[in-house]
Amino acid sequence: MTKHLWNHIHGYRFLRETPHYLVTKGRHDEAREVFQTMARMNQAPYDETMVENLKDEEKVAVKEKVISIFRAPIVLKRTAVFFLLWFVSLYSVVCLHFSCECV
Repeated sequence: MTKHLWNHIHGYRFLRETPHYLVTKGRHDEAREVFQTMARMNQAPYDETMVENLKDEEKVAVKEKVISIFRAPIVLKRTAVFFLLWFVSLYSVVCLHFSCECV
């Protein structure tokens, strides 16, 4: 157990948020640092345009993710069923409330 815990603690320094996540949250400086660390660990040159490219694609990526969720037929079906069940249960509660004799 101690070995597993040590590996977890030791490996934490390598586990960081992805640059894409950081850019979508508006944390551009941290994304730049992560890119620099990745380039240094892989012995590759760091290119400043990597963060700029992510900034440009930030709004498009978030909007496209939301749209792509509802393109799947099963998600549309489940959303429709959920909305129908929600509406029926809400309508039932309202009807029960107004049909009871309140003192």
